[in-house]
Parts: sequence; structure tokens; C-alpha cells
Amino acid sequence: MAKKSINKFLETIKISRTEEDVKNAYAKFFDITYDTSDRHDLYTPNVLFEFKYDKNFKNLKSRSQIIAQTLYYIRRIKFSAMIDKPIPSFICLADINEAIITETAQWKEFYNDENAKYDWDLAPSMPDKNLVEDISNTQFAHDIHIYSISELAEFTLFAEHLVKILTNEIISNFIDKKVINEANFEEVF
Repeated sequence: MAKKSINKFLETIKISRTEEDVKNAYAKFFDITYDTSDRHDLYTPNVLFEFKYDKNFKNLKSRSQIIAQTLYYIRRIKFSAMIDKPIPSFICLADINEAIITETAQWKEFYNDENAKYDWDLAPSMPDKNLVEDISNTQFAHDIHIYSISELAEFTLFAEHLVKILTNEIISNFIDKKVINEANFEEVF
């Protein structure tokens, strides 16, 4: 990764004014083809991205709410017959200041929600408060690494990690298949 292109990315992020600007900067820097077709920010078979403009990822409640939002999208991919995509092994949250990469497998118990504990009919941007609280109470949420994008060394670590995921140098053993059940049976057939 050339220092010149990193500096250009950091300059672009610094002048971003909207969530869309942030998404564009990340997509361009990491050469990600847009796929927003299923009402989520950006999808690749390996990574589901959720972009924000300026959230405080260091705040446990804030990052838990954003993780919860992504779990709505993961759940939609898993249970909707209308979405024919594999469930990505990684989730990336990013804004103008920080970024997080987490494995989807760490959150499987939440988006599977076999006991219907959470209200999945809510808008993903306003996730179930119990889901947010339960995520906040996990050790994963407490221990998650938050990359500081404005620090060159931190951004470089984040970028190298993300590139390895996007290019399949890091492969997760996580496989979660779509579910066919009574709710989506007719859509499938």
C-alpha cells in the first residue's frame, strides 16, 4: 500500500460530509465494487460493511447499536429467499475516525434468534433495544479492536487486515447457510 494513496484516502475522509462520502472513500481506496442492492451499505461475499459519518465507536452502546444494525442485514441475508447471497464471514464498521472488523460467527447466536427474543421487524437503523443491550453485555463487544483511522500506523494495520480478507488471504472457517422455513418457503419455491 503506497503511502501516497493512504494520505489521499485520509485527506478524502477528512473532507467527507456525509455517510455516502465515507462509503465512497472506502470503496474507492479498497477497490470494492458497489453492491447495495439489498438495502445495506456495501456487500462483498467476504465482508458486510456498515458506514457511518461520525460515530464514537469507542462508546460501547454506540458500537453495539451499529453491530445490531448489521445483524439485521445478516439475518435478512440468511432468512430471505429473495436475497441470493452467501453470508459474509466478516463485518466491517467504519466512519471518518474509526473502523472495526469482526467475525460474523461471534454474533451468530443473536441473528439466529431461535427463541424470537428480538423484534426483527424494526428498521435496522433503530434496532431492538434488548438486542443492543445484549450485544453490549458480551465480552466480544468489550474487547473488539477499534482502529483509529487518522493514525497512519493504525490505518495501515486495518487496511492490511481488510485487504487480506477481501482477497481471501484470510479465510474464516465460518459457514452459515440460508435457512428455508415456513416464513420463506413460498418465496423459495
